[in-house]
Amino acid sequence: MLDQFVALLQREQQALVDADAPALPAIAQEKSKLGEQLNRLANERLAAVAAAGFATDAAGIRLWLAGQPAATAVLWDQLLERARTAQRLNQTNGQLIETRLQHNQQALNALLQAANQAGVYGPDGQPRLGTAPATRSIGKV
Repeated sequence: MLDQFVALLQREQQALVDADAPALPAIAQEKSKLGEQLNRLANERLAAVAAAGFATDAAGIRLWLAGQPAATAVLWDQLLERARTAQRLNQTNGQLIETRLQHNQQALNALLQAANQAGVYGPDGQPRLGTAPATRSIGKV
């Protein structure tokens, strides 16, 4: 399931790089669903470790692993590596989103500034060329 999550984060990253906004809502929904399933599995795993009498922190899990077959520790290390990969992808995707938002805000500011500097008339019917426009919030007329 963690592999599916990593693949989904990679799809999200590609959609962000390609500016494929229509793909993002479905990815976000799937990401939320998989995240909930991963959390449920993590809680089940911690409950099993606690039921075996071990602490549920990293040290307790390592103690529990010491009593398991060697292959279990290998699988655990693989799981941790996949989790780190997912974390890195999620952080990168967050940075891509932040960058995209900043670019959109800069473009919007440039458009608003250009519109405010255009030859428009004020409420008194006189041209407002070169004068500072009154500030308005977007959506207000």
